[in-house]
Amino acid sequence: MSCDTCKPEFYKSNDGVIRWVYELNMWKNPTIMITTIKVFFLASLVPGILVGIITLLESGFIEAVRVSLVVASIVIPIMLALLALSYPIVAITNGGKYCVLFEMDHIGVKHNQLDKNINRNQAINILGIAAGIVSGNPTLAGAGVLSYFKKSSYSEFSKVKKIVANKRRGVIYLNETLERNHVYVSKENFDTVLDYIIARCNRAVVVHRQ
Repeated sequence: MSCDTCKPEFYKSNDGVIRWVYELNMWKNPTIMITTIKVFFLASLVPGILVGIITLLESGFIEAVRVSLVVASIVIPIMLALLALSYPIVAITNGGKYCVLFEMDHIGVKHNQLDKNINRNQAINILGIAAGIVSGNPTLAGAGVLSYFKKSSYSEFSKVKKIVANKRRGVIYLNETLERNHVYVSKENFDTVLDYIIARCNRAVVVHRQ
């Protein structure tokens, strides 16, 4: 499966790299919120686990479990309260949008978070104007958009262990042993991109969620 059939939002350069921009609405799409909750929850368990280990060595298993639960019951609400306060602030600061530029070829896909001041239309213009995409000079194209990146993450298809596809939210999760990546795609191009990724992740288990 190739991405030659993708809608016009996709740009394919002569080096075979497919690029597209996705703008996620942080208020309507809960993907980032859910991921953040998971991170906060796991972080909340760490103090309880550490205290439990110390207590286990000193007072035994039953007391260790009790102390761990007490600590967790204190820390988890605090962390959730911090999340409830911080997420709206981050969303407002970013104009309610999370704008991402994706670069994908047969080896892997790169998730580039764009500067908060760049919206989807501006990002698409950056891609369209980039001489590398128009003239076949991908090096120039890469240099043209690099200055707009805030941070990035990369998934190599050969290392992906699990693919979780959620078409309703427009996200494909690529899970490696220690790395996690999100690939956002419009519903019109979702199946094409998903098939492209699956065909190249030979060792991955595929899970579809609604």
